[in-house]
Amino acid sequence: MSARRGASRRKKKVMSSVEKWRNKKWIEIKTPLYIDDKVIGETPTSSEESVIGRTIKIDLMTLTANFKDIHRLITFKIVDLKGETAHTEFFLYELSRDFIRSQVRNHRSRIDGIYNLTLKDKSKLRITLTCVTPVRAKTSEQKEIRKIMYNTLMEIIEDMTFQSFVNNLIENTIAEQIKEKVEEYFPVKVFEVNKVKVLKFPEA
Repeated sequence: MSARRGASRRKKKVMSSVEKWRNKKWIEIKTPLYIDDKVIGETPTSSEESVIGRTIKIDLMTLTANFKDIHRLITFKIVDLKGETAHTEFFLYELSRDFIRSQVRNHRSRIDGIYNLTLKDKSKLRITLTCVTPVRAKTSEQKEIRKIMYNTLMEIIEDMTFQSFVNNLIENTIAEQIKEKVEEYFPVKVFEVNKVKVLKFPEA
């Protein structure tokens, strides 16, 4: 008797789960307008409240079609839902751990700089820059490299808005410009924007 009851309960549980999924609809997730307004995925939902705040992570190659960007990861956060389309904002950028690990060798130096930025539209970001040198750099040289990284970064972002910063990040121009300045002082093997996290979105 108890076995029959157990089987009946399991059946009801399965049916209940099936009904829940039938009541959900699939929503398209799009990148922001300033990043091509491109569909990058789907998510199931039964209410608008459950969608807002969700995040989706993709590799940058999905947007650029450039294989060199496969180790660059970008996360978008859903901020609005219109009909069956979820609109997002840029939220996080990061390199895959394996990529940075593969660049560091015993005879090289890894130099990181972590900076908080406030852009022209009052948005706030935390950025991590990573420089890998082909030979070991002395402590004094590493200090000077960090100084160059910071000063160049501040010059680059002086008139940038949130949207222009994100576009320059995706195009890799920020890393390239800072790398050029550092190379005037010390050889560089790899220079990357390692991570960018949004601390505050632009004011409306």
